[in-house]
Amino acid sequence: MDTRRKSLRNGWLGLVLAWSVVRIAGAGIILRPYHVHLWGFALIEIVSSPIMAMASARLVYALRDHQLSRAALAGAVSLVAFAAPDVYLLQSGRGLPWVAYAVVIALMLCGATASVVGLRRQLLEASV
Repeated sequence: MDTRRKSLRNGWLGLVLAWSVVRIAGAGIILRPYHVHLWGFALIEIVSSPIMAMASARLVYALRDHQLSRAALAGAVSLVAFAAPDVYLLQSGRGLPWVAYAVVIALMLCGATASVVGLRRQLLEASV
């Protein structure tokens, strides 16, 4: 792997981990009254975030290199790691108001959309 790819991958990993800290803090503040086990969420978030970051970076590189089977595997791993913390939140909260479910689902959709748009942009830049 060349130096540019390593730098991009490490930068992406840093951004994902920083966002994880924000998500954990937000969950601690907002969802505490609804009995969401913060340590469980934090553990899932901390474990799944680097997996998602690395898998999504591999997805970009595999698509850029036209390796579709590797891209499919990396995409599947990225999707599972991306959804795991949010699925935990939706499943573990007791007595969450419907608005909380709507917000978590909306954040999942926004994050997925931003990922697809970013992936598309990176692929277009790589093909030029």
